[in-house]
Amino acid sequence: MSGGDGDGSSSTVDPAELRLSEPGIVVRHVADPERDRIRSEAAALGGRSTLLRFDDTQDAGIDITKAHPGSLPQFITGRATLLSNLFRDEVALRTARMAAERITAKNVELRTARGLEPVHLAVGLAAWKVGGVEWSAPVLLRPLAIRRHNGDFELKLHGAFVMNPELARAFRTHFGIQIDSAALAGLAYDQGVFKPQPVIDHLRRLTTHIPTFVVHPRLVISSFADVASGMARDTHDLDDTLLNALAGHVDDRFFRQCRRSWAE
Repeated sequence: MSGGDGDGSSSTVDPAELRLSEPGIVVRHVADPERDRIRSEAAALGGRSTLLRFDDTQDAGIDITKAHPGSLPQFITGRATLLSNLFRDEVALRTARMAAERITAKNVELRTARGLEPVHLAVGLAAWKVGGVEWSAPVLLRPLAIRRHNGDFELKLHGAFVMNPELARAFRTHFGIQIDSAALAGLAYDQGVFKPQPVIDHLRRLTTHIPTFVVHPRLVISSFADVASGMARDTHDLDDTLLNALAGHVDDRFFRQCRRSWAE
């Protein structure tokens, strides 16, 4: 809708912002409540994102930061490794096996219900606060296969390390920092040898001006997935004639009826 101001100029008015003469009354599209409902449901799909809100107290995780030094190198290079070789202490092994049970069950659930393969090794956990909200995100991720093996669990890395895509988006939206994800992941290798410290050091340099931002040098195996964020981004623009018609918009309903008549 356009309107002039008397001097020949015109301005565009967003119908969603039109107000009636009665103070406090805002004109909204008839489909807005339905759009709000869809966005709300999309934002809740899959529960809390473990790519942005990983929580040690709630999420099953195997912390191999202090695993046996004799087995850790072969595991990192991609060789199949038993959990009992990573943890020689009986108490630590029992804790790791309990976490492995939960991770395996979650993996089956997400693979069956949503076609996801969420189990990864996370290298580094970044934590920060924005507006009183706490965030915790893995920095690098590498896919990991986990399976039961004669009362134990076999772990095997495959693929390559990549930067957590949701962390990269958070850097842009929360801090205005653009990160080259491929270049960051590349810092983890020195002549083919995996060395994650340069990645952590680089992020620390980028965030020295952000007092709440820290990076913890940890290695954690868990189910890292984010169902809702992508869905929420897809629901940003819901101005669709079919949705509008179903929500009761008269013109769009008439338009859909005309299209159906023409098709017949």
